[in-house]
Amino acid sequence: MGDIYGIVQGAIKALGPLKPLVTAEIALLFWLQDEITAIKNELQSMSVFLKNAKIRAEGDDAAKEWVRQVRMLAYDIEDAIERYQLFQKEATLGKVKHYMKFVKTRLALDIKSLRGRAADIVRTRDAYKFTDDSVVMPARLTSTYFLSTNSEEVELVGAEKYKGEIIEFLGLGKLDTKPSTIAVLGMRGLGKTTVVSNVYNDGTVRSFFPVRAWVSVAVPKRHVDILRSMMVQFYEGVEGQNVSDLHSMDKNSLLRLLQNYLKDKRYMVVFDDVQEDDIELASYVKRLLPINNEGSKILMTTRYENVAFTWLDGSDTAMYRLKPLPSEKAWELFCKKTFKSCGGSCPSPLHDLAQDIVRKCGGLPPAIVSVGRLLSSKSNDVHEWKKVRHSLGFYISENRHLSGIHKTLMQNYHDLPFYLKPCFLYFGLFPKGYPIERMRLIRLWIAEGFVREIRGDLTLEEVAEEYLNELINMSLIEAKSIDATGKVKIIGVVSEFLHEVISPKLDELSFCRILSKKDYIESEAFRRLSIHKNHKPSAFDVLVGITRDMSNIRSLFLLEVAPEITDKVFSKAFIKNARLLKVLDLFNSPIEIIPKEIGKLLNLQYLSLRCTRVSSLPSSIGKLQSLQTLDLKQTCVSELPV
Repeated sequence: MGDIYGIVQGAIKALGPLKPLVTAEIALLFWLQDEITAIKNELQSMSVFLKNAKIRAEGDDAAKEWVRQVRMLAYDIEDAIERYQLFQKEATLGKVKHYMKFVKTRLALDIKSLRGRAADIVRTRDAYKFTDDSVVMPARLTSTYFLSTNSEEVELVGAEKYKGEIIEFLGLGKLDTKPSTIAVLGMRGLGKTTVVSNVYNDGTVRSFFPVRAWVSVAVPKRHVDILRSMMVQFYEGVEGQNVSDLHSMDKNSLLRLLQNYLKDKRYMVVFDDVQEDDIELASYVKRLLPINNEGSKILMTTRYENVAFTWLDGSDTAMYRLKPLPSEKAWELFCKKTFKSCGGSCPSPLHDLAQDIVRKCGGLPPAIVSVGRLLSSKSNDVHEWKKVRHSLGFYISENRHLSGIHKTLMQNYHDLPFYLKPCFLYFGLFPKGYPIERMRLIRLWIAEGFVREIRGDLTLEEVAEEYLNELINMSLIEAKSIDATGKVKIIGVVSEFLHEVISPKLDELSFCRILSKKDYIESEAFRRLSIHKNHKPSAFDVLVGITRDMSNIRSLFLLEVAPEITDKVFSKAFIKNARLLKVLDLFNSPIEIIPKEIGKLLNLQYLSLRCTRVSSLPSSIGKLQSLQTLDLKQTCVSELPV
């Protein structure tokens, strides 16, 4: 699982500088170096296992518990090391030198205990005989769900535009002037298979390409099976050709037969749902299918931009990006599905509610169709519709009409490479529809440690920009506004459906706890806390609870909260228990004074006071040696303390 893999990698990274530190400062505990090496090796073993794992048995509670233990071990390793490093920083300021002997001994005991837990976790994996295909991801979903739920409706609305544009790429009747390979790219839920199927079955296309085959590769196939599948489809309906003979042929015989059969024919072959790990397929297809002057075409669909580019390596190729439906097409599709009894016209009392629900669907055809199907079964009662709009998250996960959408959209998250998963989850920290400035997000990702150095000539900000573009190209997030130079300025999640889908992962991974309407925290140790403006707590009780648990939290977001909450954030009790905090985002919070205690947060890397009422900073801000970003835009601060 990429998300757990990334967490374990974070723990391994934290262990990196520890061994030389131990050599220099805890020389008497000679055995500790061996413990550090052992725990690092066991984490590496878990990391490789998790990275290679593909599929999880959904009901396997033992596997889920094992993954939870790995996650908590990784977090506890980070905690132990960061506590020690914090004491080191405080010692350089002359604060805790008399405690250092105790701190070193505490670290040694922590490492010994963590080493024992790591060994137990490895033994558990071996005892339960977890394999790479039993632990991590939900099984891949094929596109048949979309074909069964929305093919008719999508053909009526929206898809005709995509269909026409792809047919234009095919260049019917214009031999040698159009791409021989076309890649159709888009996230799960956009209906790639449906659209390409509409092209494939179009009467004009069928006439122009008399030889056709459709190969689904959602689950990678053996090359011989691909060959056989194509030849069976080529022979179907052809007089004098015996399909049964094909099943006894070996790979080489099938290859010779296929190439001889196609050498003077105009053909079209579709490879549907090409996977990221099927890296050999593109080169195999290029060797397999003959290039002729008949205007033959290869179409492929995929969710992965890097995969699409492996198929498009020449001037005779093109990429078609499938995007969510524009608002007017989304509305038309929704009305056709929901208001059949009214001739596809939305009743006036429901118009605003319906528009809001369609907006939440984010232009995703299967989401629009499924919600429309759900609402068409209800009366046109405003109260009933308000309940659906208000509880859309519940309906997505529990209602039979929408549960398939939930699983499929969740697969978009599982399909992400491990380094993008925390970046995408980060959008869950913010309220639905919350506009996020590009540079704010990039600097937050860097402070969180999500951004990796990949090449010496790229800065971390440039790498983060690439991450952002990858998510945009996957249609998981979208640009809400563009600046004068054409750069993305404001971004957000494509649909509230996706926001609802990723929200449970925040708890599952202890990634973040959101406080919006709840007045309490019931999760195990979580890494981030985000308090939203509609949070109506007995604020004192909530924050007393927070101060008991803040040692685990690395990031705190106060998004336009009440003054009594911001007052508590800078209390002595809070700061004492939040010393490992790396990110403090007070954007648009009603805070006026930053107390001198801020200087005790020595691990702080990101501090945003943007749009607050702060007019000056205490001199203790200079103690924050790890601080990378200090955002003072739209404040009254005119100078930094000397």
